[in-house]
Amino acid sequence: MYFGIRSRTHPYHVNAGLLWTCSEKRCSDLLRHWSQQDDRLRKYGWLHHDGRTFGYQKIEDQFGKYNLQTQYVNLLSTVKQDRLMHLFSNQFKLESRDRSFTRKSKYVSLFYYIDLSCGDDGLSHSCRDALLRSDKNIFEIENNKATKCITNEKNEECLYQHMTTSTSKSSTNDALRQTFPSTFSARVEARVNNRIGSVKSFDLRFQGFAGANVVLVKEKIATQRISSAAFHNKEDIENEDDLIDWETRMEEEQSAIIDNADLIYLDNTIESKSLLVVFQVFVELANENAILEEDDVVMDVVFMEKKLENDEERDEDNTKSFSKEQVKEWQQRLKSTNSIKSTLVKAADVKRSVFERQFESTFQLSNENEWNTSHLQFAKAAFSNLIGGLSYFYGSAVIKTLDGEDRTIGTRTSKPMALFSATPSRSFFPRGFLWDEGFHQLGILPFDPEITEQVILHWLGAMIESGYIPREMILGRVASARVPEEFLVQNPTHANPPSFLLCLEKYLNMKNVSKEKRKAFMQRTFPSLNTWYEWFLASQQVSHVVKDDNQQMDSPEIKMHATAPRTEEAKLSRERILHGFQWRGRDPLDDRLNPITLASGFDDYPRASSPSKEELHVDLLCWMIRFSSIMARIAKFIGQKDGVVQKFVHQEVKFMETLNIVHWNDSLQTYSDIGMHSTDGVVTKMRVARCRDENGQVIDVLESESLCPTSHPDFLFYLGDGHGGFETRYVYVPGVIRLQHVHHIGYVSIFPLILRILPADAPQLEALLLSIRDPAHLWTPYGIRSLSTRDPFFEVGNRPNDKPYWRGAIWININYLALDALMYYSKQDGPYQQALKDTYTELRQNVITNIHSEYLRTGYFWEQYNGNLRLKKSFGRGRRSHPFTGWTALIANIMAEVYIHNER
Repeated sequence: MYFGIRSRTHPYHVNAGLLWTCSEKRCSDLLRHWSQQDDRLRKYGWLHHDGRTFGYQKIEDQFGKYNLQTQYVNLLSTVKQDRLMHLFSNQFKLESRDRSFTRKSKYVSLFYYIDLSCGDDGLSHSCRDALLRSDKNIFEIENNKATKCITNEKNEECLYQHMTTSTSKSSTNDALRQTFPSTFSARVEARVNNRIGSVKSFDLRFQGFAGANVVLVKEKIATQRISSAAFHNKEDIENEDDLIDWETRMEEEQSAIIDNADLIYLDNTIESKSLLVVFQVFVELANENAILEEDDVVMDVVFMEKKLENDEERDEDNTKSFSKEQVKEWQQRLKSTNSIKSTLVKAADVKRSVFERQFESTFQLSNENEWNTSHLQFAKAAFSNLIGGLSYFYGSAVIKTLDGEDRTIGTRTSKPMALFSATPSRSFFPRGFLWDEGFHQLGILPFDPEITEQVILHWLGAMIESGYIPREMILGRVASARVPEEFLVQNPTHANPPSFLLCLEKYLNMKNVSKEKRKAFMQRTFPSLNTWYEWFLASQQVSHVVKDDNQQMDSPEIKMHATAPRTEEAKLSRERILHGFQWRGRDPLDDRLNPITLASGFDDYPRASSPSKEELHVDLLCWMIRFSSIMARIAKFIGQKDGVVQKFVHQEVKFMETLNIVHWNDSLQTYSDIGMHSTDGVVTKMRVARCRDENGQVIDVLESESLCPTSHPDFLFYLGDGHGGFETRYVYVPGVIRLQHVHHIGYVSIFPLILRILPADAPQLEALLLSIRDPAHLWTPYGIRSLSTRDPFFEVGNRPNDKPYWRGAIWININYLALDALMYYSKQDGPYQQALKDTYTELRQNVITNIHSEYLRTGYFWEQYNGNLRLKKSFGRGRRSHPFTGWTALIANIMAEVYIHNER
């Protein structure tokens, strides 16, 4: 959402958020609510956010020709409770300064909704029955007429109107009375400054909707659309009979009105059984060219739980850090006939100052001679959007049920669970991703370790089966409404990179968290981490049989771990079993150019040309080496028995042996996957033919020697591309397929370096560094690209309309790992120390300069950056999802040199 909040409670909870109108021709919709790339806003994002008590955002809607400012303030400043719903304010400002623009509509509205919900936000959820079990409406509204006010130090007059709403004091609904934060009082205040005559009229309105919630609020509000002509006719109505006639006429003409509607006007009523109430600041401008300054249209909302009135409940919830006097003071302010603007401004100023100090204390950027004001604002925006993306979800995950051969035989839902997590992108990925979250918390941890502790506990608490954690957590109707259907169901055999381990390694190194607290947290998480570790060993491990006298085999014999016992014959032949790992989920029937490896996080990064059970993936092996190393450190830190520590140490040594014997490719001087692969195949284009069977059924196939398959033998024609040519698809035509190293240089091949698992004097380190520094492979002036330019799959899409993803683009999470490793190695004695230091310095500067310049050019942080030097004009430019302030926000860490291995 562009602005939305939710209480961290379940099953009962409160959703609240903002919508605004956009009536111009180029607007994608009349109402803005969900954050969507299709809206194509010029710029929006948090400029300040502390993840708990304060957030400030700017939104530039160039199509509606309005700019908005949104603000969140927790008014009980010392509270550090989880729910963040006790007492808060939201402020929204609307401005429009484009004097050259003539609007289609003179009407603009801000909407703020409060939704009392429960469970997964489903309207049919049984818990809603308890909320609706009442003898009267839940919401009580007190509306006050507009009065004059003084707006600033110049004593300029403004118009001010407010209303208060609360849950019914006399309701017999026991569920409502006993549930928090569903019992509340709220004050909504609107101020309009008309010092330059831009506003003709304004009104503060409301409406309660039954059968609606946060998911449907936009559709419900849209039902109140009317044309401006109808609006003015309604204004002229003087008696009740005329009003009834007008409403009847409007119902009869509704379809025509909706087609030409340019405004929305709530009707100041509460429908029976309403659990959603919407407030509207309605503004009619004086003309189509009217200008609005920053403080000309302001909406303030203050929300206060009735729970605060009970001292005992405050004790139980550990929120005694505010006094009863504070509560009474705010109760009086909510009921006051005077504006509370000045109080809210002061509270926001204090919060902003606290954020500035905490940000500087964490990242220490103002002391760096290399950063100017633009850089500092850029770093704060990156971090603020990361921590401002923290979200709370509740619902059930949908999990595949599998037979003994791992074939899907159905689906099931998990028990309901809660998840507190950051999100990669509110416009495109507004949900939790397992491997992303490890990187997110590397950004948040130095600023607020307690938030990271909570997030990690939530993710570990989401563990399903005997150690499986879903790669995507799609919980509740709000999250599932934004997810393509094919990604809703999770496979319990598919792993995802355990990037949380990097956070825990960082946490172990932190000196600003006491040793006692770190130890207590690690003791709490260790059992779940150990279960997760054992699940990886049991479900992703593959055994690799080699002979002792042959340290590297070009065509090794590989057997699945579960079916590769060490026989007496193997012992006599001096064979050894080395243990590798395989990402599950590659499908031999996948019709893409190269079947995807979604579990790895590197989706379309090229792997073995023919998926098989014999594959070994070097990146997963590296993750398991780091997993083993970090688990050994944690076990030792919390005082586990020596045998437990040594178990992890032994596994690390064992896996390192596999890495260097099985995965090192001496001829390519790099690390490689192993699989059924053709090194002499070619990527080519083929036309698409339409073929027919004897019953007239048609299929589309790629051209081949026989052209059409025997099932559909009649060739009809080649498909056209809509531009006068033939439709073509990239196809990999293999040569000889055999079990061997998979020859690709890219992120996967440098994993042993970027995860810091090689010794500082290892010769492989130099070889990997050379591939990083080679512009023909991975080096660019903007960061390290994901795949070598010499690779046949470089920047080639996997199928029509499927643009390349990890096939050449520059990704900031991997560049962050590379910088962490380069700095680490540059401080270790070794033959490559200076080269590593030089590479670190240059790469860091390249990454910072490019992301900063793209932010200034576009207003956004991007999911990836173009690594294709052949596209000269767009080389280095941001691509795909935006704003993407998940791991791209690690640019703040890079600027501050806050890495995994150091203590900052």
